[in-house]
Amino acid sequence: MEQRSQKKGSIVDLRVLKALELAKDLLKAKSTINILEVGCNSGTFLTSLKHALVNEGYSNRFSLQGIDIDKAAIQSSTDSQINLHHSSAEEFLKVTKVKYDLIFTL
Repeated sequence: MEQRSQKKGSIVDLRVLKALELAKDLLKAKSTINILEVGCNSGTFLTSLKHALVNEGYSNRFSLQGIDIDKAAIQSSTDSQINLHHSSAEEFLKVTKVKYDLIFTL
């Protein structure tokens, strides 16, 4: 069963809370951060993290991207503002020039 927590009037996945904590620590030292989720499916986790970061006042200070080998999942993205890529991790690393501050996977 997925664990959840009450935070500022909304229910947030504990994985998102931990990611938010890590992102906030990085944002103390950096003006912006890049976050990647490997195996992102349709981007549900990234969407939740985006909302949590925005709610904490970090709008425009982060970039979210996800990769997944399931093309159908990528095509059914939960948020059109998050960049999801149909790719394996190995292939993605060959073409990306972005340096990621946080990388998540299940």
